Amino acid sequence: MRVEGVVEEAWAGSMRVKGRRAPGRTSLVVPVALALIASGDSRPTAAQSLAPDTLHLPELMTEAQAVDPRSREFALNDSSARLRIDNLGTDRLPVLSLGADAGYQSEVVDIPVMGADIQPPPNERYEARIRGEWAIWDGGATGARQASVTAGLAREQATLRADLHELRVRVADAFFSILLLQEQREETALWVEDLGARLAEARAQVDEGAAIPADTAALRADLLIAELQTARLESERDAALQVLSRLVGRPVPGDAVLVVPEVGTAVHGAVARLQSLPPGATLPEDLRLHPRFSAFDAARTVEEAQLALTESRRRPVVGAFGQLAWGNPGDRQFSEDPHEYWRAGLQLQWRPWDWGRPDREAEELEVRLRVVDAREAAFSDGLLRSLEGPTRRIRFLAAALETDAEIITLREEVERQARVRWQERVLPVWAYTDARTDVVEARLALRRHEVELAREQVRYLDTLGMEIREP
Repeated sequence: MRVEGVVEEAWAGSMRVKGRRAPGRTSLVVPVALALIASGDSRPTAAQSLAPDTLHLPELMTEAQAVDPRSREFALNDSSARLRIDNLGTDRLPVLSLGADAGYQSEVVDIPVMGADIQPPPNERYEARIRGEWAIWDGGATGARQASVTAGLAREQATLRADLHELRVRVADAFFSILLLQEQREETALWVEDLGARLAEARAQVDEGAAIPADTAALRADLLIAELQTARLESERDAALQVLSRLVGRPVPGDAVLVVPEVGTAVHGAVARLQSLPPGATLPEDLRLHPRFSAFDAARTVEEAQLALTESRRRPVVGAFGQLAWGNPGDRQFSEDPHEYWRAGLQLQWRPWDWGRPDREAEELEVRLRVVDAREAAFSDGLLRSLEGPTRRIRFLAAALETDAEIITLREEVERQARVRWQERVLPVWAYTDARTDVVEARLALRRHEVELAREQVRYLDTLGMEIREP
């Protein structure tokens, strides 16, 4: 089952009981109180604090990133860059080369001198040599190339971290989906327990002649529907646990307690900070925490390193050389005896004029830097726009929690009166079950809003790239 399928199934739709509203596919009990936004504080429940086996969202996110196959690229990229840097470092070391050649030429130099017998050079020529070259100063080109490789590595690693950051969203969705299904299952289990008690009471009334068998039939039908719904929720929760297990690369125990991270204060501060920005303002530097910003910075560093490399090519290159050889005729053109000989010296190479190529390369790099700036600005603007929706939903959910609490109180009063009237045989059983269903729906709505609020807060921080702390 795909992650998206389980997540969307957990958050969408609602179920029906006896043709009316019933405990819908909503959220679960989470340690997020009504004051989560108002006071900026969220605390774990006592069960979570004492539970021996708990699941913490930040740890799950870290685990998912660690087991993702792409995480192996960090070490591979580092190893590849080190090899390239080491190879570039050899450019500063002396280079030795061996060579040999032999040949025969039909004509040689002949110097006619009156009254002198000068032997011409031999027609055959051969030489074996060893030559050494050493770049004493290369204008900083080697260092610039090494810096370029280092900058390229930083860009690759930063881009990889930004790509892996998106995995955190999938983990968070699976995490809150499990919470949603878990708490919904627990609420429907209470509904089953209540229906079972009412069914036993109705059967006793039938036996006493105070009720008709149709009442027990109606309660029995509702009980079967609630039990079926509980079984379905259990199945979907197991599927969501399997999704999370695949994401983190290890089995996730079914009895583990899922702990909601403490994010209220951080979200409250970030929302207040962004709302204080004037229209058209860019994201503040202290909130540019998303790893994609690091990737943009690394991309700029790469272009700056390339610019430094281009500048190094303008400088002269000074080197030394030495050669030891054995052959004939060697440097003695008129000698016929093989012998050893050597030469050594310095050499200079400089291109003071290359038709403006370095200038055009530098100008191109400047343009590419502006491209990086433009892309970063577009990402920053898009990030700010993407936060508008979560901000509105956080405000709505914070207000909805207060309304939910009032609705529950009213629904419970209606249910209490309906139960008394049913027991007194004044109200039909279906009217009582409808009232009880309304109570269950109201409680589920509160729990759903609690989880949705926590989910939106985590998503808000994750979008900004801020740290998600443990409670």
